[in-house]
Amino acid sequence: MTLIGLIPYLKKELKLQDLLSHFEVDRTSYGSPIIFLKNELNIYSDVIILSEEEANDRLSIEINGENFIYLIEVDLIMDVVKKGFEDLWGDDIGLANRILEYCIYDA
Repeated sequence: MTLIGLIPYLKKELKLQDLLSHFEVDRTSYGSPIIFLKNELNIYSDVIILSEEEANDRLSIEINGENFIYLIEVDLIMDVVKKGFEDLWGDDIGLANRILEYCIYDA
C-alpha cells in the first residue's frame, strides 16, 4: 500500500483499526503507531506501520533488507484528517501530497 492508498484508512477510524491489525500493531499499546515510507518520502512509496516500541525513536529502519523512513505518528495525522481539510486539498492524492509536505516542512 502507498501513502495515497493509506488516505481512505485515515478518514475512517474502523478501517484504520483493520489496517493496524493487518500490520499487527496493537492500538492499546504504549504510544501512537508510526507510519514509515519505503526508500523515500514520496506519495507513491510503500507504507508500513510500526508500534512506537518497534520504531524505537528511529528516523529510519531496515526491515528484511529494505529501508523505511519515518513519516509521522498515526495520531498526529489523524488530527489533521479529522478536521476536514480534505476539502481544501481535493482528492486523496491532494491530501497525500499535503500530508507529505506537512511532514517534511512543518512537523
